[in-house]
Amino acid sequence: EDSCGLNGGWYKAGRVGTGGNASFSQSQGTKGTTMPPLLKQTTWVAGSSVEVAFGLTANHGGGYQYRLCRVKDPTSIKEEATEECFQKLPVEFV
Repeated sequence: EDSCGLNGGWYKAGRVGTGGNASFSQSQGTKGTTMPPLLKQTTWVAGSSVEVAFGLTANHGGGYQYRLCRVKDPTSIKEEATEECFQKLPVEFV
């Protein structure tokens, strides 16, 4: 659907208690590449370790992987943040 995902995970919200709810004051199903940038920018330093977390409110039953994509110009995120870009930088779990 979108290389940066969909806000809330899909176009329609899940039933109460099953997750799939939009966040960041954006509409359910908003494409990640069209969402406004966060007010605080995070800079990742190559070779460093960082603590990250996320929460699931539904029985996902699958795996997950963090991936990064280097975007040179935030105004062109839709063009730069492609699936191919994310495939180049999987983050190793330590």
